[in-house]
Amino acid sequence: MFYRYVLRQKNAGKPGYAPFRVEHAAEASHSEIAGTLKELGMDVVFVGEYVSTQVHALKDRIPPLYWLYEAFGLLLRTVSAGKIGGRETEFLIVAKCLR
Repeated sequence: MFYRYVLRQKNAGKPGYAPFRVEHAAEASHSEIAGTLKELGMDVVFVGEYVSTQVHALKDRIPPLYWLYEAFGLLLRTVSAGKIGGRETEFLIVAKCLR
C-alpha cells in the first residue's frame, strides 16, 4: 500500500513491479555483511547509512503519518537503548579485494 498510495505507483505489487517479496535475516545487517567481506579477505573501505528516499516521500505526501513514524522510532530507540528503531533505513558498503 505504501508504494501505491504514498509513492503513487499504480502498478505497485503487480508481477514485475516493486515492491517484491523478500525475506529478511539478521545476517543481512550492514555490520554482518561487512564482517563477512572481511572474512573473505576484502578491505571494507566505507560503510554508510542513510535515510531512505521513501521516508522523505512519506514526509512530503502524508506529514501526520511521517510524524507518527518518527515518534514510534523514537519510542523504539528509547525502550531498546538505541538497539532498534534507527532512523537510517538503508546502507552502502564499499569493499576492495586485497588479493
